[in-house]
Amino acid sequence: MLLNGIRLTGYSSTEDDARFELAETTVKDVAALNGQLLTVTDDDGGEVEAFAGYSIACIKVIEETGAIRMLAVKVMDGATAAAIEALGHKVETVASKTDKAAKDAESAKAAARMYVNAQPLTNTQLADVCALIEDFVPGREYAKGLVRRHDGKYYRMAKDIDTQTSKTYQPGTGTESLYTLIDLAPDGIRIWRMPTCAEDSFTLGEKCHYPDADGPVYESLIDANTWSPEAYPAGWNKVE
Repeated sequence: MLLNGIRLTGYSSTEDDARFELAETTVKDVAALNGQLLTVTDDDGGEVEAFAGYSIACIKVIEETGAIRMLAVKVMDGATAAAIEALGHKVETVASKTDKAAKDAESAKAAARMYVNAQPLTNTQLADVCALIEDFVPGREYAKGLVRRHDGKYYRMAKDIDTQTSKTYQPGTGTESLYTLIDLAPDGIRIWRMPTCAEDSFTLGEKCHYPDADGPVYESLIDANTWSPEAYPAGWNKVE
């Protein structure tokens, strides 16, 4: 299969996003898809499925295989997406609307950032969209479950945070009851830390580095996993 002419080895989608695994391409070529109508075709050019109104939220290179994973987030309503799809099939009119398309792409990216930062994220979802996460701003309100970046690290709100609390107490040492650290390695996989709450435990299938960022990767074999691979080997499978 192909995605806009790029070799596609697999994809999946929900009502809000679509995930693609691409091969024989570069990050630059994948990034160039942002703002375009994303069309999956078979090798003969027949259309399989189209995704209109999506913006690229994350691009990740899989070092072991060289494949590239792309997450696209739906940022437009059905009517707008349908209009864009219709325009996409009228190639002769697109050239005259280059400036508008560029502005739409920027608007879509901004909408994707707004969407991601307004949602409680699972740890797995965070790994896919971490580049879009906003910085923690003292003096702002934050709902329980939202994730923000502070001093280069990611924290989940352990409870609703009001303006006075965020102004007085920032994420870090001594404020663990307010903000839960989500420690990510450079490859986007969590570094194992002793969970402090249910939201911080490892879900079935979630991966982690143990004992540190340079350690091997393990996959959790159970849900709500609070044990380390060393403390409970039966709860983990070493995958890398």
